Amino acid sequence: MTDSQHQIDDRITCCEFSPNGTLLAVSSVNGSMDIYKSQDLSPIIKFQKLGFMNQFTWNDCGYILLCARNDGKAILADIKTKTIEILYDPGEEKHAVCIASSPRLFAAIGYSDGTISIIVRKEVAPSVFSAGYYPVTSIAVMNEKNSIIVTSSDGIVRIFNFLPTVNPVTHHYCISSIYVKKSPLYQIKLLNNDDVALILAPNCMIRLLNLSKGPISEPITMLSPNLNTKQFKILNYNDKSSFVACISDGSFKILSIDTLAVVLEKPMPNLKGFAISCHPTSPLIATAGSGDQPILLHNVTFA
Repeated sequence: MTDSQHQIDDRITCCEFSPNGTLLAVSSVNGSMDIYKSQDLSPIIKFQKLGFMNQFTWNDCGYILLCARNDGKAILADIKTKTIEILYDPGEEKHAVCIASSPRLFAAIGYSDGTISIIVRKEVAPSVFSAGYYPVTSIAVMNEKNSIIVTSSDGIVRIFNFLPTVNPVTHHYCISSIYVKKSPLYQIKLLNNDDVALILAPNCMIRLLNLSKGPISEPITMLSPNLNTKQFKILNYNDKSSFVACISDGSFKILSIDTLAVVLEKPMPNLKGFAISCHPTSPLIATAGSGDQPILLHNVTFA
């Protein structure tokens, strides 16, 4: 494994590679966002005063960033025009917890009051519906099924059609609900052409859900008890196996989902907060910390 690094001034909240992997976006607690070339971390542009972001994601075009802000607003940052605009303002006090985007869905925003805002296209007014009474924790888009899969703090996974049937405000019907466990679910990732979902739950447990066969789940598997459950990413390597990249016990680790074996480990002492992102087309992983902890690019070459 070889590394390159770059210094950054404030604590990192998120980092994400662009859809084609050529850019890396990094957000900080001070409301700024830095865009770098992923090859050598040379700076492209810096956005200021975006506000505190709970999460951001790239639009599939590769130059627009969509941000879920703590005050509830969704912010759009355009790298080409170097402009910032408010994509959506709920007009009430609630937290925008998570945001997702895909080629068929411009944005889906999950909120702390259990509601979801759907923006199918940028020029179309958002529609809002309830995903339950508990805070939404993560959203993933099932593109071929015109659906979103949603996790909440009530321990239930719900799948919704994001194309309304009649009334865009009230008819985003729930296709199915899958009970996972009676506790919050942190993150969900889709694998194998959206047929399988990997969910991270408390006590560092992961569960694989077979979505094509309905509410059937494989047994819960324990990971390291000190795994940082707030940030982990799925790494698809050579289209053969899937891995979890995470920070645990003061080290950067990659674990095999199939065997739970640690296939790579690199000590990262004195890490204060971190973000992690996996390159979409190559075994390159970015990690970022705070102050004295630079952004690191890990070129993963394990067999």
